[in-house]
Amino acid sequence: MSKAQVLLIALVLSASLLHAQTKKLFNETPEQKEKRMAWWTHDRFGMFIHWGLYALPARHEWVKHNEALTNEQYQKYFDNFNPDLYNPKEWAKMAKAETRRQKRPGKRMA
Repeated sequence: MSKAQVLLIALVLSASLLHAQTKKLFNETPEQKEKRMAWWTHDRFGMFIHWGLYALPARHEWVKHNEALTNEQYQKYFDNFNPDLYNPKEWAKMAKAETRRQKRPGKRMA
């Protein structure tokens, strides 16, 4: 491929990227955008508490699936799972103290 062909391809790709960047996602006035984005400006940080058996191996909630654990291998987490420290009111207080404004505790999952 010649240098001219490479340059032409690069020019066409650059032009298409520039065009894509100028597209608007929303057809709105600046005031409408400000109103729509007000929640983000005010409540940009949130906390989602999601807990369950997968917290015991301390890797991820898809540990059983992604690591192809058998039911027998995963049973030890069932046997040791004891949510005695489950205290959503205390978690909410801690979240509020950390100035997080969105609080959405997840449900207990096996």
